[in-house]
Amino acid sequence: MKEYPQRYERVHTSARSLKRCKLSDVTTDIGVDVQEYIKMIQDQAIIDQAAMFEGLVKDTWIFQRFYYKGKQRKVYSANGKFYDLAFSAFMKTYVGFDAKMLTKLHYAWPIASYFKDWFPDFDIYNPLKDMDDYQYPYDTATLEYAIFVYQMPERLELLEHAEKNKMGYSEFRDYVYNYVESYNAEHGKTFAISAEERKNLPYIIYIPKTKNKVLKAVAEQDKKERAISDEEAAKILMGLAKYEIK
Repeated sequence: MKEYPQRYERVHTSARSLKRCKLSDVTTDIGVDVQEYIKMIQDQAIIDQAAMFEGLVKDTWIFQRFYYKGKQRKVYSANGKFYDLAFSAFMKTYVGFDAKMLTKLHYAWPIASYFKDWFPDFDIYNPLKDMDDYQYPYDTATLEYAIFVYQMPERLELLEHAEKNKMGYSEFRDYVYNYVESYNAEHGKTFAISAEERKNLPYIIYIPKTKNKVLKAVAEQDKKERAISDEEAAKILMGLAKYEIK
């Protein structure tokens, strides 16, 4: 991974951005100062994320033990329509739970996409019995960091950089923004930044991987095949154009 000098404006750690919330104006109704309050939230977030990660590891592992007509369920979705429908019916009819309650969580696939990198022997051990072989590999780079760069080929190097340099989340996002804009300037439009949404976390879009989805959506909506530039693809993926990506 190439190290680019800081060329682009810091979005989240600039003086202007920091004015959006002045710590001197933050109070609580439980009699603690702002630093103690920050520590309370941090401690609880660590507990919450550990539980989320453990649940996701266990759900992924046990779902991948499912075979239908001899074919293993390998990923959260897109195993093939026939096999996904069979699994859905199995869960609803025989297990009595809807798999979407677990598989459609917005963070599920981005985090699960790392499991083969973090745990090469993912299928061998059993996290339902022992989580020792399935520990989250970072202390500083929490789940938000991993989701933010999950589509990028450099994602593991970026997370290691954040961990090594103990980057805060906003600092990491600005570092990645600078990397993305610098890379695009050098190699052409390769990455785009997702639109900020209230319900989902932001992430970097890797255009070569997702462009086929754009082409499919364009073809379906226009009822014809047509060429599309990387720039246009990026705008569609970022929600700036009229096509909806399913």
